[in-house]
Amino acid sequence: MNRNSHESDSEIAAYWAEASTTSGRLRNNMRIRVKRLTWEAVVGGASVLKRIFDIIVSGLALICLSPVFAATAILIELEDRGPILICLLRLKRLITVTETGPSSLLAPDIAQRFLAVPMSPFLNN
Repeated sequence: MNRNSHESDSEIAAYWAEASTTSGRLRNNMRIRVKRLTWEAVVGGASVLKRIFDIIVSGLALICLSPVFAATAILIELEDRGPILICLLRLKRLITVTETGPSSLLAPDIAQRFLAVPMSPFLNN
């Protein structure tokens, strides 16, 4: 009885007889290496295509959303009269303070803002 309809026992025996020779082993090893290289090319190509797709989609999203960003920046400028982009001090490990930009622009104004906010009666207790 045949295991598969297209392979007979004699074909399987002939395949393994050829595979047991030196040239047969070399041929099988080369087939395996070619298959592995092909698979690596397919997987690597897919990751390259995914990266290209991500770059294109993010670029298009930035272009499409740039009017929204510009409108938001204009509204911030009209409302606050302060800088649109601010940089803050960041605390890193071992409490080293690094200044990431002109955060001193907001420093004189902060005390006046806190004084202008009325105190809640619940906090006076």
